[in-house]
This record gives sequence, structure tokens and C-alpha cells, in this order.
Amino acid sequence: MTVAQADGLARLTVSDEGKGLQPFEAERAFRRFWRGAHGTPGSGLGLAIVRAIAERHGGRAYVEGARFTIELPALRDLSESPGTTGEQ
Repeated sequence: MTVAQADGLARLTVSDEGKGLQPFEAERAFRRFWRGAHGTPGSGLGLAIVRAIAERHGGRAYVEGARFTIELPALRDLSESPGTTGEQ
């Protein structure tokens, strides 16, 4: 797992050493009820929920092989906002 912030985005990436998804599976993986051909149990909702939450917060979720990433707009330091410093 890695966490980074760059270009106004907060990025969380989770990866493993498995073979990952093929490119044609990558977009399907975020569809509701998609479970792939691996035969493991599950409802196929997890990644669809992840993507929906990311998009509702102005971000995105995607997969490249065995690396799953969610990007969200990074919060700026509120102490730099005029309304929070007490200065007018």
C-alpha cells in the first residue's frame, strides 16, 4: 500500500504480487456484480462502491494489473483561507 499527494490529488494505491487483471477486465471490474473468472466468493459490489464514492467526491478509481488506485482531490490547508486566520 502506498499513499501520496501530488498535483492537488491524494492517491492511495493497493497492490499485490498476483497476476492482476487483464486490460479488458480492468473496466469491467468496477461494474456492479462483476466477479471475474477466478471463482472466489463475493458479491461483486466492492469495486463498484469504491468507484462510486470516489466519483462523488470528485475523484476516480482505476486498476492497472494488480495495482488498484483511488485518487481524490487533496484538501488545502484551511489555515491559509481568509475565513480561518482571523485576518480580513
